[in-house]
Amino acid sequence: MSSHLIAHHEETMHPIAASFADLSIYCYECADYIICNESLPILDALHWGRFGESHPIALQYQNTAPTSSSSSSEPPLEFLKMDQSPPEREYPRFTNVVILTGAGISKESGINTFRDAGGLWETHRPEELATPEAFERDPAMVQRFYNWRRAKVLEVEPNVAHEALAELEAELKVRGVRFLLVTQNIDDLHERAGSENLVHMHGEICKVQCVKTQQVFSWYGPVLEDSRCDCCRSLGTLRPRVVWFGEMPLWMGKIRQALKSADLFVSIGTSGLVYPAAGFVGEVPKGAVTIELNFEETAVSEAFSEHRVGPATKTVPKLVDDILSACS
Repeated sequence: MSSHLIAHHEETMHPIAASFADLSIYCYECADYIICNESLPILDALHWGRFGESHPIALQYQNTAPTSSSSSSEPPLEFLKMDQSPPEREYPRFTNVVILTGAGISKESGINTFRDAGGLWETHRPEELATPEAFERDPAMVQRFYNWRRAKVLEVEPNVAHEALAELEAELKVRGVRFLLVTQNIDDLHERAGSENLVHMHGEICKVQCVKTQQVFSWYGPVLEDSRCDCCRSLGTLRPRVVWFGEMPLWMGKIRQALKSADLFVSIGTSGLVYPAAGFVGEVPKGAVTIELNFEETAVSEAFSEHRVGPATKTVPKLVDDILSACS
């Protein structure tokens, strides 16, 4: 990686990645591609290795133009004589697949992570509102916070990573492979992409729960002071169907049962800091294939047998192709 890119990361702490798939260098925080003089030889050399000619962007930024002799000139960097493609790995035929997704996959659809929105919401830290005590103390304020988050979710659409996982589930079902998608996200993007066999371990923003009967209902609008519960017809009994700090995650029995027999476990876009999800990789049988997909290494990366770096919209479709090839 060029010194400019290293400096860009170290000075700003922005996550960056160079993609061999589409010959690009991308900054996630700036949401833009990085083009600089120092990166141009790398970009140009990658394009030479793949297509046998200079990269158009390199030509543009170097203020040069392709000539009739350019296609026959030598590659721009010596390292092109080396094999730059990652080695292909042969996987066994999987029979039980468990996928875990975190905030990273939804962030690429435009949903900020829990602490991204400037750190505050109406002068409050989000962590201060996501507790049973906060709801008991000021339910109206907590409802406003989750009404805002629900509205933000409904403004965005699933991305290609969500769609690829839905395709994977459908294909594996036809082939008789068991599949469970576990998400830490409270949005409904997986469902809208077509996923069916999934569980939300931290709850769902588009559902509410009656504190009297514990019944759960779909809810896509704001919860107001005059919102009446569908089951008990009372006012003030609805709470967001989300897991707050101090509460136990949902579906843990079903998740751990699937992990016990998994021969493939994949973690996508998770921080590796939130338990119990961060410990799932240690609950699969010995010998299972474990793969982590993220734009950087996490606190639990060393526990995985394979780590793929890059945005989920790039890495997930490629992984899905690899899994389906193994299960063909």
